[in-house]
Amino acid sequence: MVVTATELKQNLGKYLELANTEEITITKNGQPAAYLSGRLQRKYAALEHLSGYLADFNPTPEELAADHRLERILSR
Repeated sequence: MVVTATELKQNLGKYLELANTEEITITKNGQPAAYLSGRLQRKYAALEHLSGYLADFNPTPEELAADHRLERILSR
């Protein structure tokens, strides 16, 4: 969805809600100035981006022991 900066200012609450389901492009003088997206949408995009890297990720027991965060992530 594309909205002007003026429209965003006038209806901020509406666009904050919409940002949870879709990315909003904010324009100023007809040019893209910023993007608004909800936190869940950004998390899903980050996970989707990383999934290709993690598909072949098989840490050794030594690597897991060296970084307890990996063990916690992989146990989810």
